[in-house]
Amino acid sequence: MVFWISGWVAFAALVCGPVVLARMRWCDMYPRVAIASWYALGFIGWSSLATLFLAIATAPVNASLWQGIHVLIRGFLKAEPLKGLGLYEAVGLTLWFDLTTLLVGSWLVGALQLRRRRIRHGELLDLLAMSDSPFVDIDIIDHEVPLAYFVPGGSGRVVLSRGALQSFEPSELDAIIEHERGHRDGRHGLWLLPLTSMTPFFAFIPYARMAPVAIRAHIEMAADDVAQRRGSLEGLCGALRSASTFGLAPWGTMAWDGSVVERRLAR
Repeated sequence: MVFWISGWVAFAALVCGPVVLARMRWCDMYPRVAIASWYALGFIGWSSLATLFLAIATAPVNASLWQGIHVLIRGFLKAEPLKGLGLYEAVGLTLWFDLTTLLVGSWLVGALQLRRRRIRHGELLDLLAMSDSPFVDIDIIDHEVPLAYFVPGGSGRVVLSRGALQSFEPSELDAIIEHERGHRDGRHGLWLLPLTSMTPFFAFIPYARMAPVAIRAHIEMAADDVAQRRGSLEGLCGALRSASTFGLAPWGTMAWDGSVVERRLAR
């Protein structure tokens, strides 16, 4: 029974669920609820898939899943993890171990790599940032191409280029600044890390492909909501219409750019 239930739940959450959720129009109106829904879908799906593999591995134990897990643990403690398991059950145990290792390992490796990149970028900002910034909490770099982005990590850093300061009306510039501050205050960098790190390993699963893209879009919309509350709707819309003029920001940052602009304006 556990085998079939966990299998169907995993299929629904990791294969069918992302397709359905990506088409829900309410997600753009309530980005934080949408982000929570994507994470809930992933938690249910990955947990069910792990349970499925455990159910396969514990099939020889004619008892409940928890009793079967207890038997497997005793086997591990006795250095006999495969004792009493046939090929079918050994494959299930191997798949469970591989899934757990990839999910946890990819997150740890991705977190370490991203942390190194951000530390390095922070060191560069310390060298390049102008000392006469008009904003206490914003780093200004001397670059003529409009740039605006947030560097996650620690308390985070909001970065603007001189070109951005000179290219927009005050209300539009305020919207851009509050948008990036919204990323910082909401600690949006933490929302993406668990998903982007696993994508290379599970790209064949719809959830692993679709969730990072959807959540990144909803994070931008959540930051737009902050900008609208702290500034003006007209300034935000004007800044969004000009988003395509911005240059590319460094990898691993959250940039003001032309991503999902039509959907963001439609909101």
